[in-house]
Amino acid sequence: MSRGRRISRVNMIPPSNRIAAKYLRLWDSKPLYQHPEQFPLLKRETFFHQIGLISLDIGCGTGEFTNAVALQNPELSFIGIEISRRAIYYAVDQAAKLHLDNILYIRADFKLIASRLERDSLLNVFLNFPDPNYGGVHRRKHRIFTQSFLDHMYLALSPHGSLQIVTDQEPFLLDMLEIAEADLRFQKRHSERFVEGFSPAQKTRFQRAWEKFDRPVFRFELVKKN
Repeated sequence: MSRGRRISRVNMIPPSNRIAAKYLRLWDSKPLYQHPEQFPLLKRETFFHQIGLISLDIGCGTGEFTNAVALQNPELSFIGIEISRRAIYYAVDQAAKLHLDNILYIRADFKLIASRLERDSLLNVFLNFPDPNYGGVHRRKHRIFTQSFLDHMYLALSPHGSLQIVTDQEPFLLDMLEIAEADLRFQKRHSERFVEGFSPAQKTRFQRAWEKFDRPVFRFELVKKN
């Protein structure tokens, strides 16, 4: 089952004005593409009124993982980015039920939002189960994990900041590893080429779905070099 079909099963839960003001920003693609300078930089001071770094979950889906790590780390600030309105409404609803004060969700296309990243502003970046066939298998250049993506990550990650990638697609994993291993600005946090298995405090609905079919999950983590 595709990512899109699985999200379509989630209830559409539009947030109240009060909850939306606290947890949600809607950044439409057209103005973001035409006038990105009109949107704020992704800085902790802007959204959380604190000095420091943020952790970013790209393609956060319905927010199970993002909300769980925010709940576990109240001293840190988290931003989840997701293009699906249905998914992000669900994530916001769950964050509100958990009374989280350290999380914000932005509905936007990350490829357009990347220009709003601030230099040395990110502590951790999570890329869990990106779509390997975004735009169709013949359009691999549209995948999110590209050399351009790593360029943005190197700019935005703080010294020794980390980038975690998780997928259930082994060919996709190998494609991403080929790009990552050629970029000497990063090093792996583990000695193995990749790690099999991923057991966070709260798994995404996609991971739970794939594991029902006994599909292995693969992970690798990159650290920005000084």
